[in-house]
Parts: sequence; C-alpha cells; structure tokens
Amino acid sequence: MKDGIKKVLTLAAAVMTMASAGAQIKLQSPNGDLQFRLIGRTNLDLGTYLGADDDRPNRNGASVNDTRLGLIANFEETWQAKIEISFANKAISFRDVYVQKSWDGGHRKLQIGNVFMPYGVKIMGLAYKFIETSTTDLMFTPSRKMGALYQVYRPKVNFQLGFFSDGDVDSKQTNQGWQAAGQGILHIIEFNKEEEGASALDLGASLVFTHPSKNVAFNASMPTTINSNVLLSSGSMEAYNYGRIEAKMLFIKKRFYAEAHYHQANVNTPEAVNADNFKASGFYAQMSWLLKGNQQNYNPATGLAAHPAPKSLEVLARFNTTKIEDASLNDVSAEMNYFISKYLVARVLYVHTMVKDGPTLDLIQGRLQFSF
Repeated sequence: MKDGIKKVLTLAAAVMTMASAGAQIKLQSPNGDLQFRLIGRTNLDLGTYLGADDDRPNRNGASVNDTRLGLIANFEETWQAKIEISFANKAISFRDVYVQKSWDGGHRKLQIGNVFMPYGVKIMGLAYKFIETSTTDLMFTPSRKMGALYQVYRPKVNFQLGFFSDGDVDSKQTNQGWQAAGQGILHIIEFNKEEEGASALDLGASLVFTHPSKNVAFNASMPTTINSNVLLSSGSMEAYNYGRIEAKMLFIKKRFYAEAHYHQANVNTPEAVNADNFKASGFYAQMSWLLKGNQQNYNPATGLAAHPAPKSLEVLARFNTTKIEDASLNDVSAEMNYFISKYLVARVLYVHTMVKDGPTLDLIQGRLQFSF
C-alpha cells in the first residue's frame, strides 16, 4: 500500500508539473487565423471505507484518476476543433473529439463528432460540484457518442437537439443502433455576473430515445472513485427500445446554490422475450454555501453552475435516491471544496449509502484536482 501511494504521488507531481508548465501555452499562425490551446486535467484521489465488518470490508485506495490531455483549435473565426485523450485504468481512450461551426456570435453551434448528449450533468466534467456526480446521474446519463448536436443559446432559453450512434467511438460494430436526444432550459431569472449578488433560476427538461443494437443494463453504485462496486442492478436486458427523461431545477442567489434532478427510464422489451416492460427512476437534490467568497458562478451555455472565484471555500450537501423496480438505494453526501487557484481545487467528501435489504456503507475520500 505504501509503495502504491508513493507511485501515485510521484506520478501526480510529474503530471501537475507538466500541466502547470503548459497552462499558459497558446500558439497561433503568423496572421492569427489559426490558434491552438493546450488543455488537461488530473485527479489525485485517496479514500477509505469506514466501519469494517462482514458486509463492509475494510477497503481503501489511492489513484491518479482519469488524467487527460487535449488540444482546442480555433480557425477562420467561426470554426473550432477539439481532441481530448484520457489515460485511466491502464488504458488510453478518446473523450471529446469533434468539429464545431458557430453562428450569431456563438449563440448557435453545430458539433459533429464524439460528444455528450444534452442530458444530465456529465457534460460539465470533473464530476460537477462533488468529487463524483450523483448515483442517479451516473446510472441514467449516457456517455459520449458519435453524432451531431445542434445548440441554440438565447437570453431566455437554451435548446439542444442531436442524433447519435448507440455505439462507442471505437466500436467495430456495423449495426450500432441509434439515439435521439433533446433538451430545453428556460431561464426564468437571467444570471448577470456583473451584478452584485447575482441570481439565477432555471427550469429544464431532457429526453433521450434509444433503439439499441445490444442488451442494456442499469447499475447503481456508490458515488466514489475508490473501489466502488455495483450495489443495485437490473441485470442485462434485451430491449426493443427505451426512453429516458429528466426534469431539473437550478437556483443561485449570491453565496447560495441549489439544484434538483428527476430521472426516469422505461424499457420496452421485444414480444418474443415474453417479459414485462422495465422501469427505473431516481431523484437527487444538492445545495452549497460559500463560507468564503461572495458569489456562486453559472455557465449560461450549459445552464449549470460553475466554479466560484479562487480562494473560495464551499460546503455542500446532497441527497440521492435511486430505484430499480422494487429495489432502492439511498445515499447522502457532504463535501468541502477549497478553490486554491483557477487551476487547483482540494476536496474532501463523506458518503453514507443505504441499500434496501442490503449493506450500509460509509466512505471518506479526498481529491487534489488540477485542470487547465
């Protein structure tokens, strides 16, 4: 264990040193019509489960979680290309890989490539507020898929519509299925970052319809990157098609932030399977308060919260419930984040998870997160 932690710390220090050196690197052609920017991130995670017994083994771990490096190229004023590669679990894989065209000063965009669907909060990356996104969001939100996404950003409303493959970016299948996704966000109170004590209130809904080419499964696990195992599962199911819906609300007022999401999935099974249709649902609510710092931040393009200013100290709480048919999993989380600088964040998380007729698990996890 000590040797493992030593290797993790050494590797993390090396990655952060390289990333820090490149944090300000921007290149451009002599006439400025082609510009490049280096991007990246790495997470140093440490964690341990509490109260070991027969149902709760004493597990702990340390890892450099999901280090990424990428490049964004802007050219001819309205075009952008991005490629991002992940180094995680002893494997290299693609993340964002797309070409984007913009109109109306960036208020309308078309992305083509491997991108997130307009659903859930994974699009924010780096978990989103907590070390790990909620159990419900992890179970319902699709991963990146190959496709095309059209986006419109207006002062009062955001709208996104896309069509995607159901296969992964490196899939060799000739029949990969397909997915259609849409999202609308209504800005009831528009966020004005120049205003002292700025506020925001959003209501939104998302829908994903999938015609798969392979079996599907819904799995719920503890919201952590430290030895997290599946605690609730639907098992593998043959599906003719299935839909996922999401309803959400976000509110910001000065130092206070609150957000709630409801998810539901309905799976239609083929008649030949002779099985009942399947249903799963989940809900989570999270909130935070800045102990140090004057203003929560907001990203109008995504309709989601953003990091507060450097030197801010934030406390957070979250309740989550996830249901698969008659089985359920509930968890509560508490976290403290200190935003050391624009590039570096320190986080400490506590999670208490309860499975119906199953184990109760408690965990403490820390993360040092570097991004640029």
